[in-house]
Amino acid sequence: MTIGIVLKYKKDNDKDGLILIADRMFTYLEYGVETEISKIEEIRKLDKIKIYGIGAGDGTLIRSYFANLDKKLIVYGNPTNDLNVIETSLIDAYNDVIVNKIRYKVFGTLGIQYNPNDFDRYLNNGIISGQIGGLIQNIWSGLEIVVGILLDNNAFVYQIHESEISDSTTQGFGLVGSGSFSALWSLTHLGFNPQMDLKKALTLGLIAKFQAEESQGVGKLTDVLIVRSSGDPIALDQEIIESVRKQFDELQKSQTEKINNIANSINLP
Repeated sequence: MTIGIVLKYKKDNDKDGLILIADRMFTYLEYGVETEISKIEEIRKLDKIKIYGIGAGDGTLIRSYFANLDKKLIVYGNPTNDLNVIETSLIDAYNDVIVNKIRYKVFGTLGIQYNPNDFDRYLNNGIISGQIGGLIQNIWSGLEIVVGILLDNNAFVYQIHESEISDSTTQGFGLVGSGSFSALWSLTHLGFNPQMDLKKALTLGLIAKFQAEESQGVGKLTDVLIVRSSGDPIALDQEIIESVRKQFDELQKSQTEKINNIANSINLP
């Protein structure tokens, strides 16, 4: 349970940038604990390519994914400026982690030897299919990844879930976690677009994160990382985050007051 947001913004010199926002809530069984550990992962930080990501779901799978992605990028060519190679690395790393988890957690636990060529036999056997179907789905749906890439001054955003990779670059943002629907509602209704400058995009991103806190498992502690085409990334100061939160709280309060005023102005027979 979490919220992870990756936003694309446009600088005055027509270079793209990225904003990554995440809470610090980690869920253990049914209990949520806020920690000092950031969920924002630095995958690559080179002159022409920068890759950062946020995971949601099973903590073990998330850690395995980012470690495996690092290995894939090395195998496929490191450093690489080929976006197609990066996309392949993103999805291959995901599938490897899921398959490995299924191999040992599902088949191994049931004493079944894992063999991809026998999947039709497994699925056509009602007993085996019933045993493994739900377990596989739980694993498969338990890993969401959102990744932001800066390549030659251009930003790209990808989401990976259930072995499918989605290019979210056009809409300019990607979301993962239990707070995704609330954050999506906020960004959509506030009119976010990837041509916004840094301050406007950051403001809307923070509002989306604060709104997502209404969702189960989303914590209040917030990390923000601003990634620029040139120079080191900037970790946003907590005082700035809390200043925006205070103004957001005041905005919500004023909206409630206005709604009450409208309600009181209605004359009913």
